[in-house]
Amino acid sequence: MRSIKYSQSSSRQHGVSLIEVLVAVVILAVGLLGLAAMLGNAMQSNQHAQGRTQAVFLASDMMERLRANRNNLDDYAPLDFMGNGVACDSGWQPDNSESIAQNDIDEWRNSLRCLLPAGNGRIQRDGDTVTVTVRWVEVDDRHGDPNDPDQATESITLVSEL
Repeated sequence: MRSIKYSQSSSRQHGVSLIEVLVAVVILAVGLLGLAAMLGNAMQSNQHAQGRTQAVFLASDMMERLRANRNNLDDYAPLDFMGNGVACDSGWQPDNSESIAQNDIDEWRNSLRCLLPAGNGRIQRDGDTVTVTVRWVEVDDRHGDPNDPDQATESITLVSEL
């Protein structure tokens, strides 16, 4: 049987393992940068989903208040405070001298401002059909101020027959 002999020239192998390590480090760095970008996108998507969830909750909440106080629908609609600059009041309490409808409206308006950036709402009525719209501003990394006119505006609209 014949054996094959390999001659290893130590002078030809100098630096090869160093190049392999450098290539591995570059590949690892590119992978970590991609992971960081994905994490940033996931966090921003999560923030958008939270805003959308709050808006759906608030629109549904007002629709249920309207259903519960069906006999006084005229006290709720039409109502439009889109663009109204009411500030959030974390200590809001119902006013016992006000009607149920007025307390519902005041609480809803306050909740819009507390839970959504630049949150606004609208209630419209056409016979037995009621439309509740919630609008807010999506705050992103480029525009951290909800009052910045370049911000993207989002809205949720619920329509129901009562």
